[in-house]
Amino acid sequence: MKHTQRIVQDETYQCVFNALRAGYRHVDTASIYKNEAQVGRAVNDFVDEFTRSNPDIELRLEVTTKLSPHDCKSLSSTQQAIQKCLSTLSLPNKRPNVKIDTTLLIHWPGISGLATSSEENARHRIENWSAMEESYQKGEFTRIGVSNFTVSHLHGTVIKLQNQTFR
Repeated sequence: MKHTQRIVQDETYQCVFNALRAGYRHVDTASIYKNEAQVGRAVNDFVDEFTRSNPDIELRLEVTTKLSPHDCKSLSSTQQAIQKCLSTLSLPNKRPNVKIDTTLLIHWPGISGLATSSEENARHRIENWSAMEESYQKGEFTRIGVSNFTVSHLHGTVIKLQNQTFR
């Protein structure tokens, strides 16, 4: 499924649920879209429905969410934002025959009002990445990466990454 950002918030649940029923297996959301709760509820309900009617068939889904730079101004605020994403999405607990890969991205390389090339934003990117690596190492997300970054934003910040840039 493409971005959920353009879906009217009240319609997100039904759109995501129907897309999963139709065979889509990847959902993209972000904290700034303000629809992570609806996406998580749709995923949970779909997993429940699918596993009841197909108990012997493996289900693989992917959910990508992105941290808002607005919420990531320090190491501790990034850690809090990550926990909020996890709590808001509230994806299903591990179940037999269900694999949900989760990807956490930094949505934008800088805080609004600051040049992305600024030293302050460079420091934020390093702190953000550190918090995300910690979350990855705890097993809270399957993958971590960045979105809308250029190569210059990556210098000194990220070693292993998934760069998601939409043109």
